[in-house]
Amino acid sequence: MSYVRLRAELLAAREARDALLATLLDEVTTPLVMMSSAIPGPDKAPSGSTALFTWGLRQLQDRLDCRRLLAHGEDALGPYGFIAAAAEPRRLKTLALMIEAALPAARLLDLDVYAADGSRIGRAELGEPARRCLLCAEPAVDCIRLNRHPMEHLRNHVGYLLASFTASVIEPLTDTTTGGAAGHRPAAGA
Repeated sequence: MSYVRLRAELLAAREARDALLATLLDEVTTPLVMMSSAIPGPDKAPSGSTALFTWGLRQLQDRLDCRRLLAHGEDALGPYGFIAAAAEPRRLKTLALMIEAALPAARLLDLDVYAADGSRIGRAELGEPARRCLLCAEPAVDCIRLNRHPMEHLRNHVGYLLASFTASVIEPLTDTTTGGAAGHRPAAGA
């Protein structure tokens, strides 16, 4: 796939997720957690990533008293899910950071927290440093912008991190409020 086509697909997926987020924020009155993969490179769903993602959603659901899986799916950016949670947004972000740090592979997850008014609660609001690079101690955003590390090194490290999830058998996600299977809700216009 050409770089131009890949970039267009990634941008379209980002726009569709943003539209879905806006729709969900209009529908619920509680904070939302969006979990997605944070895998570098063009392959956003390498072997083991779906099992890791499902593990992450279960960690989040198990640690919250009142939660509801609103939507989940997979697009050009990889797997994603939206959970409504009846908890204070800063508490949710603290929990999200704990899950991201729970095991080495969890670094490949990104948990974003949105207050009911749509404002994003980031690491800075908790006094936490920026997300670190997968390969060094520098902020990830700087390494990405400066293209510091060869893609092959990043892919190899991602494979190493996902190795324990590659052979995992994970049960399908369920909607914790109804007990039924939670399905993908496409964004408006999709």
